[in-house]
Amino acid sequence: MNNTQLRILSVIGMLFIVGAFSFFGQMGILLFVMICGLILIDEFMIKMIKLDRLHFSYIASVTSFVIAYVFFNFIDYNRSYCSSYKYKSYLLLDF
Repeated sequence: MNNTQLRILSVIGMLFIVGAFSFFGQMGILLFVMICGLILIDEFMIKMIKLDRLHFSYIASVTSFVIAYVFFNFIDYNRSYCSSYKYKSYLLLDF
């Protein structure tokens, strides 16, 4: 199998994965984005920073990402945090 065929097969596989998650609607897309975020954190911490998966910083990063993501997207998704941050930033600019 040459490089072009392998790339085409990879694209078909990725489209199948995205389609499977989007089949479940908003919840599926939110889970897909969370999994992508976890993969990005893992790649950054393991490959770039060269940490072990049992290192405290790795565990703290993954845990804080999951807690914040679940809280803002599944538990308390009706509140408008953007306007709150906007008004707080106006207060910081006044000083």
